[in-house]
Amino acid sequence: MEIEKRAFGEYRTNCYLVRFGGFDIVIDPGIGAFEWIKEKAKNPVAILLTHGHFDHVWDIYKTAKYYNIKVYINYLDEVFLKDDPFHLFREEFQPKYISFLDSNSVVNLDKINIKFHHLPGHSPGSSILEIENCYFSGDVIFRNSIGRFDFPYS
Repeated sequence: MEIEKRAFGEYRTNCYLVRFGGFDIVIDPGIGAFEWIKEKAKNPVAILLTHGHFDHVWDIYKTAKYYNIKVYINYLDEVFLKDDPFHLFREEFQPKYISFLDSNSVVNLDKINIKFHHLPGHSPGSSILEIENCYFSGDVIFRNSIGRFDFPYS
């Protein structure tokens, strides 16, 4: 497994490409991540979201449509995709690309188990993603602090 990361947008949201032998997984494709993903990813098979805030989901539909892949997110963050309380995410909800997961679900992608550890607070569906003993925390924690919890639905 190989991991490549780049921060995007005003909020410097980390987007990750997790590479395996023949495929890639995209995590949190935020504002402006799509072009980088097109440049760097060889064969994306899924988009995983740590939570549904606009700065983590901005390029999900562009990426999902381009590669014809699914987006996985905890069902408790459905509200952010359907009716963004920040009024910043302007994409119309497109359910054909979304797989809503129960809390603490495991997704299997080509024999790779991805665990969604539900840690609500920053958002109702905030999850830490575990892939082969690597953890992707989204905004559950920040450098030198815990994640923010002063947002709608926090």
